[in-house]
Amino acid sequence: MNDDFNMERRLMLAFLLSAVLMILLLRPWSNPKTAPQAKPAAKPAVAASAGPLASAPAKAKAAVKPAQAAAAPIAASHAERVTVNTPVYRLEFSNRGASARSWILSRYTDQYWHPLDLVDAKFSQRHGYPFEFWSADAGLRKQLAQALYQVKLSQLSGGRQQLTFRWAGNGWSAVKRFEFGRGYEFQVSTELTHNGQAQPHGLAWPGAFASSSAENDFVTERIFARQPGKLLKWEPKNIAGISSPLREGYEYAGLENKYFALAFLPNNTPEIELTRMKTSYHPLVMSHGREIAGKPAETLGVAIGGSPQWRVFIGPKRLALLGRVAPHLSELVHFGWFGFAAKPLFLWMRWTYEHIVHNYGWVILIVTFVITMIMYPFRLKAQKTQVKMIALQPRIKSINDRMKKLPLKDPRRMQLQQEMMKLYQEEGINPLGGCLPMLIPLPLIYAFYEVLETSIELRHAPWLFYYHDLSARDPYLIMPILLVATQFWFMALVPMAAGQDQMQARLMKWIMPLGMGYIFFFLPTGVNLYYLGSTLIMVSQQYVINRHYAPLKGAAPAAAAAAGKPRAGTPAPAARKPRGKR
Repeated sequence: MNDDFNMERRLMLAFLLSAVLMILLLRPWSNPKTAPQAKPAAKPAVAASAGPLASAPAKAKAAVKPAQAAAAPIAASHAERVTVNTPVYRLEFSNRGASARSWILSRYTDQYWHPLDLVDAKFSQRHGYPFEFWSADAGLRKQLAQALYQVKLSQLSGGRQQLTFRWAGNGWSAVKRFEFGRGYEFQVSTELTHNGQAQPHGLAWPGAFASSSAENDFVTERIFARQPGKLLKWEPKNIAGISSPLREGYEYAGLENKYFALAFLPNNTPEIELTRMKTSYHPLVMSHGREIAGKPAETLGVAIGGSPQWRVFIGPKRLALLGRVAPHLSELVHFGWFGFAAKPLFLWMRWTYEHIVHNYGWVILIVTFVITMIMYPFRLKAQKTQVKMIALQPRIKSINDRMKKLPLKDPRRMQLQQEMMKLYQEEGINPLGGCLPMLIPLPLIYAFYEVLETSIELRHAPWLFYYHDLSARDPYLIMPILLVATQFWFMALVPMAAGQDQMQARLMKWIMPLGMGYIFFFLPTGVNLYYLGSTLIMVSQQYVINRHYAPLKGAAPAAAAAAGKPRAGTPAPAARKPRGKR
């Protein structure tokens, strides 16, 4: 009990001593002494600048006035929303934070066929809205994001619109201007000062950029920046939280996903300050007509600084459009490892769409028909080579049997190999000629896949019936099932390869269609359409080959009989039992 009382007395004494010290320390500042009158020699200079002053406090007060005028409070009385409509945008801004609350691309829809809003409202409520001021000082960021700006929307010549936000308080002053035209490119200028002194700052898009454009689109998010001669990209795994800013001579920098991009292009600024950020997030997905929390995802955001004026592009990643905005901006459209085949294929498909038929489903079938017909002479030549190979099988088998009896390092093996090559030359056979028609379709399949996965022109592209999006999987799996059926049909028409084992040939007729079907079950409808159309055309070509080139039908059985092998479809003769000793 005494200990508690002693502690209370000590606390009381401590408080009293603190109060006395505070009074003693603050007293000289509360009653300042009057400064002496200025000397007569100094009067002309003072009079020229601020007039005759009676005391130093008055002089100090006059010196403070300009700073107070520069930081005079400017704020709106209440929160309000401003709507800006252009031919390609439908935008909504809030004067709280001078930020974008909705950024709808008028000509595009999301994965649920609703108007595509690039702003994720749920994410932004927790982590910040697009085009808020960015500063390394978190307290200042919060102050600028909560401030109520005065806003003015002006109509300019040529159909342009200017949106201006102004705020000032606590010595800070902020101005933000947007100028929109008729396209996907617009101008942004910003000012941020403290007591009249310019302060470093930037603009941010915190994350979830165009997150509703496709399912699981967070996995395709990338931060990009282009140095002279090189495009840099960062994935979520390369970033932890808010990274230290990078200050380089970037030509442009921004944020992208599979189909859309946000790019900041500086106006005559040698360096850009790029801050990269990653945030964990539970996106909302539709389930049975209602929104539920989806799987946790990691979304990327950027803050761009270093310049008071920017050209900004927000829109679809169309090759022609990106090329008009900036010379190297089209590099954002990347067709993968097979870009050498995918990009020409895409350009061909786009030309066909613009000049022949305005439906990408029919475009795919037209391109497929042309490619398959171009490949027909090669397939025909390969099958003619196959006939000759079958006819040579007895002689080839004889050479192989002799080669098996020799050691691996025996020089006579080289002589036998030369003998076999001479045999091929005499008959005009290229042993690898039959592989070409099988190898060429493989990069084309991947090229079609990359075109459908990358090109926004084929996003939500319809064809027939319920096929409303060729870049998506077939929801009822009808086309993959048809593809497997046609593969069985085609494999039944193709003759057995030279030297192929009968059991192996039967297995291939089952394994190939089922294996291809498994792969194509997970590919976009457009890729299935290409391979289904290609298989049907090849079936008709195989009918022509088998009918008009009779040697193909009898060459395999004849060669098999000459080599001592049973004919396809006939049982092998029973093995003779060895006789016993007499």
